[in-house]
Amino acid sequence: MIDRLSRRRLAVALRRYVAGRISNDAFEDTEVDLRDPAIVAVLDEAWLLYSDMEEHYARGPHAVRGEYRRRVARWVLFLRSEREYLWPEYDFYQITWPRWMEYVSFGYLRRARERREHLLREFSSVGDIDCWPFISRADFEAENARRGYLRGESV
Repeated sequence: MIDRLSRRRLAVALRRYVAGRISNDAFEDTEVDLRDPAIVAVLDEAWLLYSDMEEHYARGPHAVRGEYRRRVARWVLFLRSEREYLWPEYDFYQITWPRWMEYVSFGYLRRARERREHLLREFSSVGDIDCWPFISRADFEAENARRGYLRGESV
């Protein structure tokens, strides 16, 4: 299912947040339809761009830089496309912990880490992970040639 209005809203909110024009709280308040799997996946991945512990703008120490700006541009390109989201469901915000905690958790955290690594390998085998949320480099390049958001940017 593609919800064009929700995808457009999310694309605009992502661009505004990364440009420092809206706060993380305003970004999170963006009204979208969560029945579109692309929206759920992009929101999960976008959650890694900011802290939700306090309201802030993507400026100074909270600025989104380098590779993450290119990723967001690719997400926006996908959201503005007419493409279905073809990746399987995946939990993008992976919890990390110090290695020593694996030993005091009676192996639970080690097994959880191994399970996540297995799921990531399985997820990555579906398509070209370097072009996510596009399923393939060909899809990404075709859309980029059509819209031109990422001219001169490497993926």
